[in-house]
Amino acid sequence: MIVRPALSRGEGIPPAELLYSCVQEHEGNLTRLVKLREYYQGKHQVMNRRRMSGLPNNALVHGFPRYICVMTSGYLIGQPIAYQAPGQEAALEKMQEAFRRTDMDSVDAELARDAAIYGKGVELIYSDGQGRPRSAAVSPEEAFVVYEDSVEAQPMLGIRGVPVLKADGTPEGWQYQVYTRQKKLTYRMRERSLRGFEKPAEEQRHFFGQAPMVEYWNGEDERGDFENAISLIDAYDLLQSDRLNDKQQFVDALLVLYGCTLEPDEAGRSPGRQLREDKAIALPDGDARVEWLCKQMNEADTEVLKNALNADIHKMCMVP
Repeated sequence: MIVRPALSRGEGIPPAELLYSCVQEHEGNLTRLVKLREYYQGKHQVMNRRRMSGLPNNALVHGFPRYICVMTSGYLIGQPIAYQAPGQEAALEKMQEAFRRTDMDSVDAELARDAAIYGKGVELIYSDGQGRPRSAAVSPEEAFVVYEDSVEAQPMLGIRGVPVLKADGTPEGWQYQVYTRQKKLTYRMRERSLRGFEKPAEEQRHFFGQAPMVEYWNGEDERGDFENAISLIDAYDLLQSDRLNDKQQFVDALLVLYGCTLEPDEAGRSPGRQLREDKAIALPDGDARVEWLCKQMNEADTEVLKNALNADIHKMCMVP
């Protein structure tokens, strides 16, 4: 939530200082939002881990974030929202007709998913080419609502910023769309700056009567459904990755010889090749002996820890 002093009801263009400070505050929260999206997509911290050369470095990613978000958003919006308006059936039918035109069930599902991932979903209401109202879910990474600092905390502005790309996909600037209670203002700039918000490149009236952008919060703290369990998910990924690393190191155990050395045989085969092909080692007489040097593994303790982490993740996220 971004809160700022209320604007005058008759003011058409917000001050550049207000817009720039809101964009900066949103940018300060962008790292968190990107991290939540990446965890939902399966890009976990364990993938960035590095180990010493020669050691196995498996990175097992467990899709707890996606599972949690699918469960919670499905429970919330698995059945399409039903609307009732006793005594106003004709008006309700007009609204439902608009909802069918914009495929509102799909939009609601996207908003519920975004709320589960980011802690909020953002809906943008706009007019199509024929002047009919439409609705779309936009990413919380690029859009947000500014509220008045009054007790009522009324929505004051909706802001959406997207990079402007060249034909080859490289960025060449930014475009910001600012939705006030009366107008849609478009700003274009090479770099985000206070000066870039001084004068809009385009100005258009929208006739919705209020800022046509709505935030749906996943609770007053706007936290994702798996956000509180990220450290537990990281621990689970590490535990299972190291479990596989230990297995691989167990398979790659060292063969230790005592009191002797092995030499190539008459056919010129190396000691390693002899062992692979003959499955046996001929030792000289005396105190010579051979054994495998491998890490001792306690699977029982590891399994207990894995189950405890699994249970804690589901408990913290309140999903079965």
